[in-house]
Amino acid sequence: TDYPRTHSLHRLFEAQAAATPQAVAIVTGEETVTYRTLNSRANRLARYLLSQGVGAEALVGLYMERSVDVIAAMLAVLKVGAAYVPIDLNYPAERVRYLLTDSRVEVLLTQTHLLSRLPADGPRALPVDSGKSALTRAKAGNLPLEGDADHLAYVMYTSGSTGSPKGVCVSHRNIVRLVRNTNYVEVKPSDVFLQAAPLSFDAATFEIWAALLNGARLALLPPGPFSLNELGGAIARHGVTVLWLTAGLFQQMVEGELAALRGLRVLLAGGDVLSAPHVRRVLGEIEGITLVNGYGPTECTTFSVCHPMKDPNEVGSRVSIGRPISNAQVYVLDEAMRPVPVGVPAELYIGGDGLARGYLNHPAMTAERFVPHPFSAAPGARLYRTGDIVYHRPDGTLTFLGRNDRQVKIRGFRVELGEIETVLREHPGVRSCAVLARDDLAGGRALVAYVVADLAKGETPPAAALRAFLKERLPDHMVPAAFVALDAMPLTPNGKLDRDRLPRPGGWRPDLLEPLCAPRDEIERRLVELWEQVLQVRPIGVTDDFFELGGHSLLALRLAGLIQREFGASISLASLFNQSTVEHQARALKPRTEALPQPLVALQPHGSGPPFFCVHPGSGHVMCYRELARHLGPDRPFFALEDPALSEGGRLHDRLADMAASYLEAVRRVQAAGPYYLGGWSFGGLVAFEMAQQLRRAGQVVNLLALIDTGAPEIVNQSYRAHTDDTLLLAVVAREMLADSDADLGALHEVLQPLPFDEQVQYVAREIQKRGTVPDLEAAQVKRLVEIFRSRLTMIRDYEPARYDGSILLFRAQESQADLAELTRLDAAMRGAEDVASPGRRPPSGTDLVAGWQALSMAPIRVQDIDGNHATLIREPHVRTLAARLRAALLDGASEENQAYRRSVITGRPTPSPRVTPPPRGTPSPRATPSPRATRPPTRQDDGSP
Repeated sequence: TDYPRTHSLHRLFEAQAAATPQAVAIVTGEETVTYRTLNSRANRLARYLLSQGVGAEALVGLYMERSVDVIAAMLAVLKVGAAYVPIDLNYPAERVRYLLTDSRVEVLLTQTHLLSRLPADGPRALPVDSGKSALTRAKAGNLPLEGDADHLAYVMYTSGSTGSPKGVCVSHRNIVRLVRNTNYVEVKPSDVFLQAAPLSFDAATFEIWAALLNGARLALLPPGPFSLNELGGAIARHGVTVLWLTAGLFQQMVEGELAALRGLRVLLAGGDVLSAPHVRRVLGEIEGITLVNGYGPTECTTFSVCHPMKDPNEVGSRVSIGRPISNAQVYVLDEAMRPVPVGVPAELYIGGDGLARGYLNHPAMTAERFVPHPFSAAPGARLYRTGDIVYHRPDGTLTFLGRNDRQVKIRGFRVELGEIETVLREHPGVRSCAVLARDDLAGGRALVAYVVADLAKGETPPAAALRAFLKERLPDHMVPAAFVALDAMPLTPNGKLDRDRLPRPGGWRPDLLEPLCAPRDEIERRLVELWEQVLQVRPIGVTDDFFELGGHSLLALRLAGLIQREFGASISLASLFNQSTVEHQARALKPRTEALPQPLVALQPHGSGPPFFCVHPGSGHVMCYRELARHLGPDRPFFALEDPALSEGGRLHDRLADMAASYLEAVRRVQAAGPYYLGGWSFGGLVAFEMAQQLRRAGQVVNLLALIDTGAPEIVNQSYRAHTDDTLLLAVVAREMLADSDADLGALHEVLQPLPFDEQVQYVAREIQKRGTVPDLEAAQVKRLVEIFRSRLTMIRDYEPARYDGSILLFRAQESQADLAELTRLDAAMRGAEDVASPGRRPPSGTDLVAGWQALSMAPIRVQDIDGNHATLIREPHVRTLAARLRAALLDGASEENQAYRRSVITGRPTPSPRVTPPPRGTPSPRATPSPRATRPPTRQDDGSP
């Protein structure tokens, strides 16, 4: 068919943006972006890339979560003539390091909260979510650079038979022929596509470019794993009309969420053999839907052969993969590359405009798989040897039979078994091994590793140790579900491995490091039964790990569906991945009917993740944290600590340490032991700091201490001198509680100062009632807040903090230094001081907020800058950034434990406990003495600056 074969992707997108500038291009749960806006964002980022030396044919890595930013980054890379290399965030560090080294990317585009995951010796990382003020100043018009359809668009890595993944080089033309004027799908501007596939999976190529090059809308699923229920909800919420699913996920949706597919116009599925009964069910029960069986290797750009279906009666015992799509060629050839008759199985060869350049930096491998085209007179024409065995039906469609080598498909991903075996042999306890894909296991096809131990180096490594070893080096879909220990490999008479004699794994519990722990109540017992049903493993203990028992993402989907039907409550897939034991799931399912101890307020009580405890700011109220709790997500329990002094008759604490101790008493009634995750905004950060100190002295683990724009005691005391008047405190109260306001502190003070104090209070009460988080606040309560604020300053003045031996994460409002300067100026003006400069003067040191805490910490302070000032960083829109980075920090805190656990499993040596020994009773706490500047540990900047 005639399609724009000479045009580049970005030029076609620019033409679409010019034709429909106000049409919605991308929609997420939080953001709607038009074609004009998306094009402008990409143009600004492209100019920034040019300023960083990124140009034609350069390779730019993408290590980013699913977001508008990553789509803009893809366009920006293409606009400067470069190509992008998507890297899956779920890949282990070793694989990420290999991909970066093998591709030789010059620059890596990422997001600030992901910087800590990247190798220190990797390429230059540029966070696209930092420095946005600089990007907004860049020109938004299209770049004058012309694109070539033959230019490289992306490099996508697939599993390699040699033991290492290989990069497939795809051009602009390869992608354009996939999505423009083709015969397997008609895309309309009214269509809505769901972007759910990982960017490192070539299905994302279809999702993104089919939408954006045809004027349709692209709806983005939130980052991270998703359940069937969440997927169904996204389809309904966005009105999705075109959806792509892997064969395994398609089967799960048909079984568990068929009704969610009813609004679809086109459903594409593939990546593996489709189940004929499931296809017939969809076509028979969903009116007006077209179901497309899509086939194609990455080397031929997503789809090469497709089979659209509408009538269930036309589906036989095998689902055909169909005919070649527009501008693709297919041949079924024998070993001499001669065409075979209808019905004769032979290897499938593919040619045409979807054929990739070849493999990056591997010319020999390219020559082996991309062979000269025997039926074309075009110079340099080639065919790709798929290794797939097919045959032609009499009606001209193709039927897939299997492979002629050891490549398999696992959950839609292409896997070379030899790559897994190569890595497994590197384990010091393995003498020999073999890996098979078996279809007779729980959940269908799964990988099984057979291992012969090297007994000269000790006993056979337990399954948990082997799994942990592989997870450090391979993606999850390449880690075997089961490990079978053998005394010797079965051999044929010719001395070769006899794979047919490798035994099926038994349904018994593998050799795990944790002893079996039986269910302790009815909920755990019912969950164990569901686990045994899904995994086909017995017995299962409540502390056993789902994935160590052979679980994977599709089985997790099935389990989540069974839990929802059994208990009438949903468990998010993210929680199952992060807290993957019966014990944790039971804890999430148990109703939280018991009253929480004062002063705890459950802003988000659900989820199986470890709870985050957040202390109130100076006002004592905690409703300011509602948006933060919501944006952290449904699987993160969020408990806020509200000051009991706000209630009638509530007593003010005299000492900060006493307040921290009383709050810890309530916290321990919800979570008896660590690891703990603590934080607080403003004054709340100081209390959280003291709570962490007391926990550490008691021998407990604090995985995260997050201070949200909190000044160290020394800084606060400098800003509020000893004689702060009521008007200034009232202005501080007003600005803290005026939601959705970025009112200037000096301006508030200027309005209040001429009024008598009672009228000041009335004014502030009215403003908070109109716009604040406490709509029924009365004047007497405002006066009480001033009294509370004054007591806070006394507590801080009298507080003698010890140096903290843990890690501190400081979220700093970018305008907080100006806030501190304004406080200092106003307070000094009240006292008639003459040594204060004009409004806006900054403190003497530009790092006062950081330096104050660094003097109190034995470890380098981690700093992340958030847009906004002290009052606005926890409100929309800045709270979204704060929540995203706090969520990443919470996950990083848990992952440090997991990493230590994995190391202990692999080496067989226990991980040293991070607990500290409490001092003998009566031993005084060491007081903080600011270290000389030259001897302070270097501050770790996590602000994402390039």
